[in-house]
Amino acid sequence: NLNELCTTLVDDLYGGLTSQVFSILMRLGRASLPTLRTETRLPLRNLRNALAVLIQQHLCLWCTDEDGYTYYESDWYQAYALVQSGKIVKIVEERCGKTAGILVSNLLEMGHCKVGDLVSAYERLFNKNPSMVNADVHLVNGTAGTNGDRGHRYGNLGDQRDQASGQIQSVAHIHEELKNLLSKEFITLVGSNHFKPDADLHNEAVVEVQSKEFPDGVKGRKATAKYASALIRQKKKLRDGNGGTSSLESTLDSLKRKRSERDSPNKRPNPGGTLTNGKNELNGYVGHLDDDKGPILRVNYEKFNVVFRNEQLSSLCERYLGETTAKVYGTTLRCLENHIPRCYDRFGAAQDADLSEEEGDECDDEEHMTPSVTSYEVEAALDPSVDLKAGLGYVSNAHDIENGSRRQTSPIADLDDDDDIRVPQSHSSRVNGNHVSTVFGGECERLVRQHMGILREDPRHFIHWLSTRGGGEWSVDFNSITKYLIQTQIENTVTARFGREAARVIRVLHSKGKLDEKQVSKFGFFREKHVRTILTRLQEAGFLEVQEVPKDNARQPSRTIFLWFFDQDRCRSMLLNDTYQAMARLLQRAKFERERIKEVLDKAERTDVQGKEDRFLTEHERMALRRWSDVEETLLTQLGRQDDLVILFRDFIPIEAV
Repeated sequence: NLNELCTTLVDDLYGGLTSQVFSILMRLGRASLPTLRTETRLPLRNLRNALAVLIQQHLCLWCTDEDGYTYYESDWYQAYALVQSGKIVKIVEERCGKTAGILVSNLLEMGHCKVGDLVSAYERLFNKNPSMVNADVHLVNGTAGTNGDRGHRYGNLGDQRDQASGQIQSVAHIHEELKNLLSKEFITLVGSNHFKPDADLHNEAVVEVQSKEFPDGVKGRKATAKYASALIRQKKKLRDGNGGTSSLESTLDSLKRKRSERDSPNKRPNPGGTLTNGKNELNGYVGHLDDDKGPILRVNYEKFNVVFRNEQLSSLCERYLGETTAKVYGTTLRCLENHIPRCYDRFGAAQDADLSEEEGDECDDEEHMTPSVTSYEVEAALDPSVDLKAGLGYVSNAHDIENGSRRQTSPIADLDDDDDIRVPQSHSSRVNGNHVSTVFGGECERLVRQHMGILREDPRHFIHWLSTRGGGEWSVDFNSITKYLIQTQIENTVTARFGREAARVIRVLHSKGKLDEKQVSKFGFFREKHVRTILTRLQEAGFLEVQEVPKDNARQPSRTIFLWFFDQDRCRSMLLNDTYQAMARLLQRAKFERERIKEVLDKAERTDVQGKEDRFLTEHERMALRRWSDVEETLLTQLGRQDDLVILFRDFIPIEAV
């Protein structure tokens, strides 16, 4: 199902030739050029062109061995990410503005791009047509034009081509937007290791660690633990040291130095937005990228998974605690977002954390620290238009948290206004849009603390209290709350398919573990004959498993205990596969519907017809276009909902081996 979905996406966006090669790579897993030529039966020139497109879009990974043979491997994760283009552009527009959305859209369409090439394309556009400055423009492969469908076809709310407009004011404006995107980690630097499969990176790390740290081999339990930890650190170094986080920090530092040199009073300003030597601000930042056109950038999908997780957690909070508390929680998550580069580390952060207990000081403690945020930081980042009093009901003091009843609160709630914790006198805050002078204990801080207390005391434990620093220090156990979010979605799916009683059985088994029929009926308040039918249906659908425990060696059914149990990871894998299949069917249906009115669509997309449909199209053709627009919006909306399920089941926490 995943192969079918990814091939459909590639075929829809890049054509049949590219999708044919990609499908072969998905089927073979790893292949050389002669093998691909034999399997595809394509001319060598066409095959190389297809591979060039796949590599440019990061859909194909490659590596050359010591003998000079190059092997290619499909990257299904990047292929699936094509469906998230619309969501990514929408988030960037909301966070950074429409101009940043245009730049991200360009990077999505081109896969990766040198900063110099991107800026040069806009410079040529401005020099050729000065009236395009301050105009809504897009680039496709370095040229000016419309975005087409490739960057926004698969959006959250259907066709978003008209929503990604913005203003490119100058080349300097492009530099500022790229700097902002880099600081938020929405885009990242590209290095040579980003094109290598994980298996090859693992082999390189093994050779490096064995040759430098364990030349005499690995012997003993303690040495094995150190070797495993060193191997994980080396793989992270290969990932982050070549176009990763460390290079990103050096890029931003270089940007500050370049800008300080440019803004020097002894230097004549250049209104054109470029430096006097013809190079742009981002040129020559990273030493290992020795190209004269500067670093290479691409979209950082791992960071957007963090954003997607925060959105779903905020929606979960709103479901149980209301809109206002959910906004406070969303602000808390956004503050933590700056310290979380990815949802989880595929190179084994959990193993590294376990090994740190044995290694002591050899492990980097900062890597395993839980990110935290203070109440003061949340209050400062909160939208001033949020009415913090909404959703609290009557609150007499900091102890009355919910519905006017006194409940157990965090230690920070016991702080009086006259305590020693203060914020600077010059700081001001807003309550209901009005500025008020603030010391800690003011109305806004008190309301924020009450909302944080509600989040802490909720049975789902949205946040955890750490200390009194900064008016209260808080952290989020993403692993626990994400598992609850996944369990909630599984129970919703079971309820939709089999009813509430089946969901109750799932909930009982998830809470209690392995139970026999009598215990399930007892904890779930079912009749024993009735629960047997429910258990059988759930087992046939794959949601439950049964374990046979014989009482003697005869293994008679009458002398066997049947224990029923629920495996969340197994259900995640099953539902994920079903979702892939549903998404593939949605795309195929959209393609079928598009082919039915292909002639009308081709006519409507002509430049002499656009904007004059009433004049050149018949009534029947206009009705067909309206009908197609409704069908496409319905299909793509459902596609976005299915994508939310895939993100939840796959990207937030790793699926254990099942």
